[in-house]
Amino acid sequence: MLDAKMIRTGGNVIRFHTSNIIKSQDVAQHSYNCAMLIDMIASTDAFDDFISPLERYELVMYMLLHDVPEQHIGDIPGPSKKGNYGLAIDFEEGNWVIENFEERYRNIFIQEHMNSTQTLLCKFVDNLECLYKCREERSLGNLSMIDMIHKIKKYMKDSILDQYERGFLTSKQYDYLFYLIQKEDV
Repeated sequence: MLDAKMIRTGGNVIRFHTSNIIKSQDVAQHSYNCAMLIDMIASTDAFDDFISPLERYELVMYMLLHDVPEQHIGDIPGPSKKGNYGLAIDFEEGNWVIENFEERYRNIFIQEHMNSTQTLLCKFVDNLECLYKCREERSLGNLSMIDMIHKIKKYMKDSILDQYERGFLTSKQYDYLFYLIQKEDV
């Protein structure tokens, strides 16, 4: 089951290993940033009425756990997680979680108690933290991140627009998430 060694090993997996990076980032840094970002978002006026304190705790815990399985499967670049290969990755990751997480963490990891908006927020925050990391790299002079920044922003804008049009986000929530995508000074 999930123990201190597994947690630390999972946190030590290096992200962006397929890109030229000036300042490396490991899963622990990414997961911490994601946990704090989702807590910040969930406590805003846009989401506060829709997310209870217990749900907020589960969102934060999910963000802390969401990449722990990468110690088994590695950090797979986003574009590779499409189609059948993406399904195979999800299957392998799910099996690893079943074998290694006790029930309370497994239920958080599989988002058992989350509604569509909360699931969307988790994916949004994962991408937002990636976007912010790419902007940090760009600010350090890494020009190879420019194309990735544009791709991530487009994907995120399209995703939240789709969720808004399907009724999973209010206009206030959509506006706030759009603002976070556009925010440059992070």
